[in-house]
Amino acid sequence: FSEEFVFRGPYIGPLNKKDYLKTMDAFEIYKAIPDIDPNAWGFSIDPTNPNRVWFMVRNTGTFNGQALLSDSLNYKPNDTILKGCPETFSVIYDDEQKLKYLSVGYVADRFEGNTDGKGAAVGIFN
Repeated sequence: FSEEFVFRGPYIGPLNKKDYLKTMDAFEIYKAIPDIDPNAWGFSIDPTNPNRVWFMVRNTGTFNGQALLSDSLNYKPNDTILKGCPETFSVIYDDEQKLKYLSVGYVADRFEGNTDGKGAAVGIFN
């Protein structure tokens, strides 16, 4: 990560590097959905910014791991299968090839999947 790292999504952000890493540690989605897979595809370099890459994801997985947000909501696993809708992500690298920017969760087709058209963590929690 670049020291200038910024995370943005439709529901949260901007977050700096410290706050982003703290948020990811708090959610521990990978422990709640141990088989989570972004199924990323369609990588494309932005024609106006060669340091930016756009791509799509379609999260899948099964909520059969640890409780989600066990310190607060304590949402227990229930074997629900996640079939995320297609989402647009992008990353920007600085001149030292460190991750400077990450955007996630911009839904491309809200009628696909089983997240009620929501992307990123909001779709996963749905």
